[in-house]
Amino acid sequence: QRKGHGKEFLEGIYNWARPQGIGFIRARVNPASDIAKAFFDKVGFTDLPGKLSTGHQIWERRLPAVED
Repeated sequence: QRKGHGKEFLEGIYNWARPQGIGFIRARVNPASDIAKAFFDKVGFTDLPGKLSTGHQIWERRLPAVED
C-alpha cells in the first residue's frame, strides 16, 4: 500500500483501453473497505448509485477520448 502500484496498474489499463475506444472503467468495491473506497476516490472514480446483489458498490471513471 501507498507505493504507487495501484495507480500504475490503472494507468496501464487506461493506456490499453483508450485507443480501443473504451469510454469508462468500472470497479466492484466491497463497501466495508474504506481503504479501497478512498483509493478509487483519489484516482478519479465516482461511486455509482445502488449496489449489486452481493452488496458491492460500483465505482466508475470516464476516460477521455483518444485524439487522432
